[in-house]
Amino acid sequence: MISKVKKILIVATTALALLGLTACGKNSSNSASGDNGKVTIRFSWWGNDDRHKDTLKAIKKFEKKYPNIKVKAEYSGWDGIEQKMATQISGGTEADLMQTNYDWYLNYSPKGDGFVDLNKYKNIIDMSGYSKDILKAGTIDGKLNGIPHGSNTRVVAVNKNILNKYGVKTYPTTWDGWKKVTKTLPKGYYPVEFHTFLDIICYITQKTGKSFLDDNGKINYSQQEIKDGFDWYQDMVDSGVTPSRKWVMDTVGSNSMATTKEFLNGKITGFFDWTAVLNSFSTNLDQVNMTLDIPSFPTTENPKNDGAIEKATMLFSISKHSKHPKEAAKLLNFILNDPDGVKAMGISRGMPVNTKAQKILEKAGEVDATTKKAVEYSNKTNGVLESRYLELSQVSTAYNDVTDRFGVGEINSTQAAKQIITKVNAAVKQFKSKN
Repeated sequence: MISKVKKILIVATTALALLGLTACGKNSSNSASGDNGKVTIRFSWWGNDDRHKDTLKAIKKFEKKYPNIKVKAEYSGWDGIEQKMATQISGGTEADLMQTNYDWYLNYSPKGDGFVDLNKYKNIIDMSGYSKDILKAGTIDGKLNGIPHGSNTRVVAVNKNILNKYGVKTYPTTWDGWKKVTKTLPKGYYPVEFHTFLDIICYITQKTGKSFLDDNGKINYSQQEIKDGFDWYQDMVDSGVTPSRKWVMDTVGSNSMATTKEFLNGKITGFFDWTAVLNSFSTNLDQVNMTLDIPSFPTTENPKNDGAIEKATMLFSISKHSKHPKEAAKLLNFILNDPDGVKAMGISRGMPVNTKAQKILEKAGEVDATTKKAVEYSNKTNGVLESRYLELSQVSTAYNDVTDRFGVGEINSTQAAKQIITKVNAAVKQFKSKN
């Protein structure tokens, strides 16, 4: 993804007339003043149809409240979004207000000057519903480049009905406790499916109290600590807590576990994933008359913290090229804080991290039971904010490839730890050299 940005930038000036992140037509300017003194600003985002519908509804309400401001909506699915963003930003034709991804700031604003510093618009944008830790996700060198819509936390969730059926009424609070659950389930059943390096990171974070990568992309773990993480994962496989990586590849492939018969019939009684996907699992379980539940995050012996890594989910930024940043700030405040805007946006982007917006949605009855549980879980879980470098395509490819090779038995834990350090360091170095 990001590794292709430089190539895209080379052809950007010739592609600007052809590429535009818009569902309403192309526009080579950031914003404009229309007839009768009206100001036109552009708002871009990606997502599915539900998100488009809700956001368009919010825009209509905003235009009704601010009749002097017209908003041009530019939206699409995820495919191709990064290439289009690279083209627009390179030519200064990006939308006034835009939905951005957590790791994009590494490329577009490494020093914090790639977007408007939203701290300058605190008189327009109410930030009282955000903690300093939450706003840190969009801050570079003291400049607030983006305000997060939500926060994503690693979570273990389970099929309550299946566990209750086999005598598990109280959920274990430790990883070793889940080993005991394995013995109460029928053969071929697994308490918690997981297989990614992100899951291993959570364990190492519990042991060390540190994130995998720091803000500069440097690895915080020693080779021995990473080896211990792989050994722990193999112990979970050998104990039957989770199926092997090979089993997942052969049985599930690239499909979401939420849609598999193994999850829906209860043979996979739980999973390790992000809070943002809980609704997908919950909805599918509802269809087979089962209930999703969220235990406390399992811990290891003498943990330094809960270990549940966190990241921001979608941020909103204002273009530094915008001719109407105040109007863009008004729109941003409307969708984040105004009751009409918040209710129109709903939870198509997940539950807002803004506590004021949460109360508005809860009062309006727009928050389902699973989302409420996810929010309660995130609020009481001492997570660790991961580096933006974690999700760079080069970096994720490096650690995923190594984890897959370990999972199918091609390499041992010592080799895996060494390769993680070598390959991730090389990926970060390569990214920095091109950016």
